[in-house]
Amino acid sequence: MIAKALDGEALPIYGKGDQVRDWLYVEDHVRALQAVFERGEPGRTYNVGGHNERQNIEVVKTLCAILDELRPRADGKPYAAQMTEVADRPGHDSAMRSTPAASAPNWAGPRPRRSRPAFARRRPSGAAWRHDGGYPPCAILVTGAGGQLGTELQRCARRRAEIVAIDHDTLDLRDTTAIAAMVASRPFAAVINGAAYTAVDKAESDVVTARAVNAMAPAAFGEACAKAGIPLVQVDRLCVRRRQARRVEVNDPVTPLGVYGASKLGGELAVRTSGARHAIVRTAPGRVRAWPQLHQDDAAPGGKPRHAVGSCRPAWLADQRCRPANALMTIALRLIEDEAAPTGTFHFSNAGAISWADFATEIFRQSDARGGPSAAVVPIPSSDYPTPAARPANSLLSHSAIHAAYDIAPRDWQMALSDILDELIGATK
Repeated sequence: MIAKALDGEALPIYGKGDQVRDWLYVEDHVRALQAVFERGEPGRTYNVGGHNERQNIEVVKTLCAILDELRPRADGKPYAAQMTEVADRPGHDSAMRSTPAASAPNWAGPRPRRSRPAFARRRPSGAAWRHDGGYPPCAILVTGAGGQLGTELQRCARRRAEIVAIDHDTLDLRDTTAIAAMVASRPFAAVINGAAYTAVDKAESDVVTARAVNAMAPAAFGEACAKAGIPLVQVDRLCVRRRQARRVEVNDPVTPLGVYGASKLGGELAVRTSGARHAIVRTAPGRVRAWPQLHQDDAAPGGKPRHAVGSCRPAWLADQRCRPANALMTIALRLIEDEAAPTGTFHFSNAGAISWADFATEIFRQSDARGGPSAAVVPIPSSDYPTPAARPANSLLSHSAIHAAYDIAPRDWQMALSDILDELIGATK
């Protein structure tokens, strides 16, 4: 109906359009099918409905009214003028209803996220919006395009939206005026700020740059997004904290370690107070995609081998625990695509706890199984590898907030690692 309306075609209404249908948003349908696949009982029948019964005529009128607001016709007439009654089809059901509870009284499946006509306001992408030659409303500005995270953001997002990816050569994140101009340069639907100053040790002596990129830039993006009325997804690559015996919750008090941690905290606070609809997604550090580093004979301070080559014995920090992060873009897109999605701060990383030493050991074990580089790993305490900036002994992140808000459960880190090594080296031989 939307495509026909925008192309000026007649909008066919069968009979009086009083047939009742239970309208179900496609993402809710997919979530229900996934839930049945994962938790359903063999041999049982399940109904999947949207709890959103509407007459066909009501749905078409709603779509026309929304298009009148978002994309008025050139002649000033309402889209409802294109509605045309056609003869009803023989045997056309007057009502199609589903009662999910009746099919499985004890079923605790997912509830539809969009049970109101408001879901129709989601901006369609593709040719329907491009036929007039203008900018599609679903263009997303992504920063940090040249880094590992930025590359993944682009790869995962291109299937759903137009990505305008920029790096430090295109936009100087130390220039807040340039940031505001970039956001206002075209009608973006959202901004994903994945860029950051990540040189934790160097930040101790480069305070001005670290604070400009990690604190002032997010503040500028927040202000610009608030002015444009679009959401901001701020990616935080681990806000450094002091030792905690349990997993870090999103509302736990933050005690940054060093300049890097303080600058990241400043960026979070700036986004929260910017007035922009936002989601701060904290994740853990992940360096598996930097595979070429494993081929470099790069010595760490004190002569200890940092990376493995052949039979070299690399040193890793065995008493630091983290959850290697993966597939962040999928999370970010769901946060910005759903207009009713909860805002605030969320954690996402792969499931499972692992030390850097054990992580390195598993990388080389899986690499060796694929015919790739292999090496022995020697665990050492952090005290044997002093650095300018202190690191937390525990950086495990709790996923309770993002799971409660979005039904998102992270994959196991070993499965994610296996997929990455399959891509970088090849399947297990």
